[in-house]
Amino acid sequence: MDTQETETPFARAAFCSTDNTPRRLPTTVEAIKSNPFGSSGGLCHHCLLMTAYFALKFLHVVGAAVLLGTGAGIAFFMVMAHRTKDAATVAGVARTVVVADFLFTATAVVAQPVTGVLLAWHLGYALIERWIIVSISLYLVTGAFWLPVVWMQMRMRDLALASARTGQPLPPAYHRLFRMWFAFGFPAFASVLAIFWLMITKPTLT
Repeated sequence: MDTQETETPFARAAFCSTDNTPRRLPTTVEAIKSNPFGSSGGLCHHCLLMTAYFALKFLHVVGAAVLLGTGAGIAFFMVMAHRTKDAATVAGVARTVVVADFLFTATAVVAQPVTGVLLAWHLGYALIERWIIVSISLYLVTGAFWLPVVWMQMRMRDLALASARTGQPLPPAYHRLFRMWFAFGFPAFASVLAIFWLMITKPTLT
């Protein structure tokens, strides 16, 4: 196996390439422990690269977990509230769900492409690699379903609040929106799971 390091310093942090050819780490853990400040007395360049790599990876994984976990949690609580058929319960849960979507999901939606592109650059991946293109496409599919879902949740919240104030049952418009909201969740959730698989396996696609 050729142990020559690539010229791009960021590519050295990759454990393996898309064709499963092993790459060298920028330096060994033992070397960092034995001489973490390098010969010049400052923090070694490879240490900084590895710190940046693991920081980006941490943020990217946390962002992916937030997207998947918040989405699954929102779906669960909305379905459980809907099953009560109680307008006040639905209104309260929908209000919280909307806040959670803007606070957690929207933040992760913005952060994921940023950390993803920086990770790809850090590891020396080209953004035109097939698995990255497919991941970005699925991410756009997820967004295309998520944006209407956010509006549906806000509208269902308003309809439930109006029903709770007047003591009326949930109107037909609410039930139509719920059916659409429920249907939109399947392609969005499946796309996120597929992105997880691509992110973990980094397959060579032809």
